[in-house]
Amino acid sequence: MQIKYCIIIGSSRGLGAALVEEFLKQTPYRIIGIARTKLENIKNHEQWIASGRYRHIEMDIASPLCREVLKDISMTLSPNSVCVIFNSAHIEKDINKDQTINYTAFDNVNRVGINGIGNILFAFEPHLLKYGGIFVGISSLWGNVPPLYLPYLAYPASKAYLNMALKCLRVAWRKSVKITAVNIGNIKNDGDVRLPKWFIPTYSMGAKKIVAAILRDRPPRVINYPFWHFFIYNYVLRFIPEIAYSWIFGLYLKLESKKKCKR
Repeated sequence: MQIKYCIIIGSSRGLGAALVEEFLKQTPYRIIGIARTKLENIKNHEQWIASGRYRHIEMDIASPLCREVLKDISMTLSPNSVCVIFNSAHIEKDINKDQTINYTAFDNVNRVGINGIGNILFAFEPHLLKYGGIFVGISSLWGNVPPLYLPYLAYPASKAYLNMALKCLRVAWRKSVKITAVNIGNIKNDGDVRLPKWFIPTYSMGAKKIVAAILRDRPPRVINYPFWHFFIYNYVLRFIPEIAYSWIFGLYLKLESKKKCKR
């Protein structure tokens, strides 16, 4: 594949911004970053623009208008393979203190995580099927195992949705497009050194791992990173019975209430 463009959804901060940095360092690709954040509010935007290879699209991918706008952009790309990285999620606690669902937060998370992936596929599928390329979905290990403390309902569910969508796309696009799913555990900002990097790596470390895998002749179907989190989630937490999760969550709530009483 002769990839010329890399489209990174969620490029303004965290792993998305680290991916922009790494692609600009390691490849000659032209980068199209899509995010709700204004360009001037992105930390390293001046260096990105100075490279002459970064273009920023300020866009809410969950908006219905996003479909046609991004499809028009995809039609302007030259007839080369592209790499599309879906790295977008709205993370918000959607379980209230009384254990009821916060439906505003619930809808916000699903709007980005589920509607957003549909809009991106609508926009870039024609180009991918015609010229080939790679579609990368940044998921989470929470898509396989629910969090032990449960202020989140929609987020792990939306990641499970993404995981299954990628599996189905491998069947639908098997002759034209390579699919890579990235299951991420806990990763931190580069300046956060509270825990050792071999256990809690930085966004930069994660971006290097992902970009190196994408640049292989045969990109992997699945990337699980970091290893220790994958091991814990897949070989320890996955085998915990659901009743144990309820007990752990109840214990978590009791500890939280005790902390508030002390305050």
